[in-house]
Amino acid sequence: EQKIDGLREEIAQISADEQFLVRLSKETAQVGKITCSLMWELADDLDLHCRTPGGSHIYYASRHGDGGQLDIDMRRGGVENIFFEDPVDGRYKFWVHNYSSRGPVPFRVSIRRGNVVESQAHTMHYTDITAFEFDWVRSENQHDDMEANRLSRIGDLRTKREILEGRLQAAQLSICLRSRGQAALYALAAVLNKFPDRLFCVDSHLDTG
Repeated sequence: EQKIDGLREEIAQISADEQFLVRLSKETAQVGKITCSLMWELADDLDLHCRTPGGSHIYYASRHGDGGQLDIDMRRGGVENIFFEDPVDGRYKFWVHNYSSRGPVPFRVSIRRGNVVESQAHTMHYTDITAFEFDWVRSENQHDDMEANRLSRIGDLRTKREILEGRLQAAQLSICLRSRGQAALYALAAVLNKFPDRLFCVDSHLDTG
């Protein structure tokens, strides 16, 4: 049971990251050497903010500063995106502001620094949440084709999710086959139906009486 719970949690995290990247691509969000993105689902208005090394404040009312840009700004659920094509050296701070939330709002926020990507899950209540704060040094950060890298990550996440889903089904099947009667047969049929192109080897003695 603990293994199954762990697999379910990992699948949920990977699915959320995959959905996040797909949504950003759908909205044609730009990607830079530094890119911070926000996604939430509920009908509330959250805002992504950034303080740059030069003191500029990038948000919905001031979309440009120190080479950075807020290119996606949404309300009532959606995504927001701030990117820097050629960021200056110094300290960057990104936070999420509750503009008009009436209750707890789950959201995900991600940061890309060169080729390093990190994502977090939070719940917004009434106070700002600082997501990322770091020092950027250009000479220490390599980068590649950012958009191609995002598409590649979507494919990698999808593949990993499918592998974990197969492991989860196998673990669930293992538990069900230790039960008696028709429940085990129903469990086996469900797995075979979901994965018709896979070969399963089942070593079990079923008592269907």
